Amino acid sequence: MTTETVFNNITAPLQTILKKEADQLHADSLLYKLSLYFLTMNLIYAIIKKIPSIALLVTEIKTSPEALKLELVQASKSM
Repeated sequence: MTTETVFNNITAPLQTILKKEADQLHADSLLYKLSLYFLTMNLIYAIIKKIPSIALLVTEIKTSPEALKLELVQASKSM
């Protein structure tokens, strides 16, 4: 269940486009934990929060209550 947040409101137009494009990849989300949709949402979160590196983004997603609420996908630093 997606919680209504400022992040979701800001990214709503992008989410629509991403979901449409991800559907064309045929089971992208079944093959990869960090599919196109989730990778992009994680990166947009990093840009909005001004997180300067992937390593810090990974830590933020694992430890931040805000990131957990947004249901961002936890991934390794090699994402």
